[in-house]
Amino acid sequence: MATPQYTIKVGADSSDYFCREVTISDKQKGFEVGDNSQSKLGLVKDSDYNISDDYQYPVLVRRTGDSLKGTTESIESQELRKGKTKSAPRKGNSSSEGSLDYELSPETYDDIFEAALRGEWKIWVSDSKVKGLDDVEYVKSKTNLDNFVYADGTFESKIRQNGDMLEDLPAGKHETKLLSNITDEEFSVVKVSDVNKVEVHELTCGEHDIRYNVLKHFGGVKNDDLFQNFEHLAVNTVSLSVTPGQIITGSFGFMGSNNPEIVQWGSDYTLAKKFIAAIAEAKGYFTYNEETKVYTVATPQPTSETFGNGTYYTNTANGCVKKLENHLLKDTTTVRTNAEVMTWLAKLPEKGTNTEQYTAREGFLYINGERVCYGLNFIFEFNNGLNKVFAIFEKDAISMSALQLDITGQLEAYLIKGYSEKLYQLAVQDKDVEIVFCFQDREEDPEALYVVQIFKTKFTDTDVSSGAEELQVTFPYQSFEEKACRMLRIRKRRARSIIFDAESMNKITVAFTTVPPITPVDGQDITCSVKVNGEEVAATIDTTSFATKGTVDYTFNAISQGEVEKDVEFVITYNDISMVKTYSVAAAKSNSTDPDPSTDPADTNTDPSTP
Repeated sequence: MATPQYTIKVGADSSDYFCREVTISDKQKGFEVGDNSQSKLGLVKDSDYNISDDYQYPVLVRRTGDSLKGTTESIESQELRKGKTKSAPRKGNSSSEGSLDYELSPETYDDIFEAALRGEWKIWVSDSKVKGLDDVEYVKSKTNLDNFVYADGTFESKIRQNGDMLEDLPAGKHETKLLSNITDEEFSVVKVSDVNKVEVHELTCGEHDIRYNVLKHFGGVKNDDLFQNFEHLAVNTVSLSVTPGQIITGSFGFMGSNNPEIVQWGSDYTLAKKFIAAIAEAKGYFTYNEETKVYTVATPQPTSETFGNGTYYTNTANGCVKKLENHLLKDTTTVRTNAEVMTWLAKLPEKGTNTEQYTAREGFLYINGERVCYGLNFIFEFNNGLNKVFAIFEKDAISMSALQLDITGQLEAYLIKGYSEKLYQLAVQDKDVEIVFCFQDREEDPEALYVVQIFKTKFTDTDVSSGAEELQVTFPYQSFEEKACRMLRIRKRRARSIIFDAESMNKITVAFTTVPPITPVDGQDITCSVKVNGEEVAATIDTTSFATKGTVDYTFNAISQGEVEKDVEFVITYNDISMVKTYSVAAAKSNSTDPDPSTDPADTNTDPSTP
């Protein structure tokens, strides 16, 4: 007998694509879920939904590995049976969980950090001036619980040059300059070449419910793809580890609702099988019953005169892929054909971010305002305390409830006279401890930094090593009180959003961070590229709205609908940073009653190479 041959999947050929889902919290961000809001929850957001960040979903996430796994509990009967045998086990609740392991790099995980802290990145000027993208007026930082007034560019911290404390501040207030130019003599925590070329955002702990739909793709060999679709994933934990001579590593822990199958094209799903017989009888348009969730051949078939009198679906049942349909984003209430799904999959991003990983070489650590340059290892752990909730007659988890936030970690330091004993006394005397640490892309003139501040902790224990090697002291810590922690992101300024006017089809609006107030100049520090199906289209800039809204408009010849779908690509380059946004302009609808040959229900071909 000949030896069988298989194409075995390997981890290097697998990919994780993240899409945000619609949640209740999206009402606060302008997403109208309609009267029947429950039916919209969990649907995947459109690629152009989020106007506030640099992401265009789906996002190909960089990772060193992941352990995302679906599970279904097994229920064992206690029934007594003849022969002392057992009853067959029954299926219980289904859910998913696991981790995504990573090497920290600039901007790669900003979206997931939002989900972890249950907040959103906001423009930061001082702890008295924080502005969301849709806010008209500045508000104070959520960490400014005492309502102190802070000068522009300053934040609440004990950090001082040489550990000196200012005596003229109100009791409990510690004001520190965050950012300044390298040439400035004043002390600041971070020095850059030009503060006008960078922007600062703040991320604080909040109450936003942020969930992900994650598509795992197992590739490697053409036409041999496998897929797994995890739904309603929430971020439960975050960890970061810093060790000398190493890349900064970490892990995101997730909890989700379902135990997904691993599928391939042509899988026999109930919905698809149900309509094979009906398809043979009549090709054309279908109607859909919202209550029964059933598609039925429209009787009579609509004509060009009656088409507008109802809602019809073309060849709905052919190749319907149950687990992947939600990735078709905009109109997720429309069941998609296999060919349509394949078209979407062909446009999945081929790369993630291209930023370099952070290392323990660049950055800093402050404990109670004093720089720690003798640390051996530092660990940060963030835990939302998620709890999976189940309901009767529902197989999957219905909720991931955040119970209690827990921030812990550990500092290991060498035992050095004049330094380590200060930390030791903080533990012995039960003192409150502020921890501030930073990752940056380079030592001199950094352009991408994260400053993490844990406001109040206590060293819960101490442990001095013994032996012939260098003595070390271990300080585990525990955070407490309402401020918890925050992240400050410092990066080069760039365009923050591109919005295509889908009605006029001839304009885009580009938004910039307006702090510091610099107006972009076309042809000097800002360029725009508009391509329709790969062909360049000339665009003209209008900056009249920048002063009031922080936006500029580009106009071009209107894009008309044609017989086929058109791909439109916009590239805005500012401060040497490019933002890319792509849109699809649908083909003009035909009133013909003849079925679309590309989605003929009788065509059962499932070969991805010939959809």
